[in-house]
This record gives sequence, structure tokens and C-alpha cells, in this order.
Amino acid sequence: MKKTVCILLLAAVLLSMGGAASALFERANVRVLDRVLDGAELLSDEEEADLETYISKVSEKYNFDILVLTVNSDVGDIEVWSEGIYDLDGYGYGLGNDGILLVFSMYTSEWLISATGYGETAFTDYGRNRIGDIVADDLARGDYEKAFDRFVGLSEKFLRQAAKGSPFDYGNRYRTFSDYAVRIVIGVAVGCIMGALIVAGQKKGMNTALFRRNATSYMDEGSLVLTGGRDVFLTSIVTKTPKAPPPQQRGSGGGSSGGGGGHTAPSGGHHASSRGKI
Repeated sequence: MKKTVCILLLAAVLLSMGGAASALFERANVRVLDRVLDGAELLSDEEEADLETYISKVSEKYNFDILVLTVNSDVGDIEVWSEGIYDLDGYGYGLGNDGILLVFSMYTSEWLISATGYGETAFTDYGRNRIGDIVADDLARGDYEKAFDRFVGLSEKFLRQAAKGSPFDYGNRYRTFSDYAVRIVIGVAVGCIMGALIVAGQKKGMNTALFRRNATSYMDEGSLVLTGGRDVFLTSIVTKTPKAPPPQQRGSGGGSSGGGGGHTAPSGGHHASSRGKI
């Protein structure tokens, strides 16, 4: 009898634990975290809601978290601050906490992009800087909605490319329409210059008159006799060229960007980040 009671009690405990584990699993798969944390209030409520919807669509498609943060106060190093939020608040998909975040500080005019897990593969050092440079142009103009929408759109394009097995990188650069337009303009300009040189050469070949620098060929030999000569000093010109200053290390001026290898944040997560100023 006692053995039967013990077995029943053990079964009840296991069932209750299984129910709790199931509930925990369900909660873990329900996204309850906001992906747009607009502390600087750069977006209207409608713009923020639209951005949340856009991010959710891309994130669920690729099982990859995308986070946008803004701040307008002194939070210290925005890298430590933003990666702390990402790590400690439970952002990221899967065991690697796969995701990427963009943070923009109105207080320091800095932007930072940090990738985690699979994000470090899909968003290389080149990729993070490339996206940052594009987004920084919109941020500098104060077009914040466009900047954040573009960040999400570029994130989707980079994820799509990475899924093909060849992420955008220095050897596989991401090109925009303006990049191709510049190439076309340069090609047309080179063609025009080459055409002008060819026409000039043909025109020169048609001119049979020869240019002469002096008239000696038109003078009879011995008809001009110089009886004397002298050198007269008229003036002098002094040209001074200043010495170039020693090269200095470049700072992080407007539109600058930089990045490096991965690092472990104080909050415990492993990230790879790039940053710059507008």
C-alpha cells in the first residue's frame, strides 16, 4: 500500500514538473520584448509601431533578432550599455542569441551596430561598417524613420545573402543603385575622353602646316651679324614651400566608422561591433 502511494505521489510530481516545463517552454517562444526602444523619442507612436511590425516580420522569417535603440542622455559607453540590454533582457534567437542591434545616441551623436551569434557571420566587419555608413547619412539629415527602416531592410538583404553561403564582405561588396550609377557615369566620361583624343589625333594628321618656334629658316645665312651683347639682371623670384607636418592619427570625425574582431561584453555575451559619429 505504501509503495503504491509513493508511486502515485512521484507520478503527480513528475506531471506537475512536466506542466511547468511545458509552460516555461511556451513562454520562452512567445516574443514579449519590444524591439524598438526609442528612449530619445525620435519616432512618433505610429512610426514606432510600423517599425516594430517590420522588424517582427524580418526576425520571424530568419529566426534572427533585430533591435533598434535610441538614447538622449549620458549612459557611458554605448557599446557596453546597449550590449548589456541585449544580453540581460534576453534578446536573441537560439543558443547563440543570434541577432543584431543598432543604437543611436543623440547625446554624443554616435551610432553603433553590434552583432551576436550568427550575426557575426552574416554581418562581417565590412558589412557592419557598410550598413553604418549608409544609415549615418539619414541620421545626419535627421530622417530617423528612414534611417531605422533602412537598417532593417539592409539587415534583411545581408541575411538573405549570408543564407546563400557568401556574406557581403570586402571580396563580395554590397552595391547600391548609386554605386552602379557612378560606374556608368565614369564609363561614359572615359569613353568621351578617349573619343576626343582620337578625333584630335585625326584632326592633327589633316593639318599639313608645320609650326616653327623661330624665323631662322626664313633668313639668309650671314645676313645678321651681332657686334656685342650683355646680360642685364632685372628681377628675382623666391618660392618657399613649407614642410609637411608629421602625420597624425585620424580621429572619428563626421561620418567615420570603425570596427574590429569579436569581444565578450561585461554582460557576458559575445558580440562584434562597429561604430562611428555623424
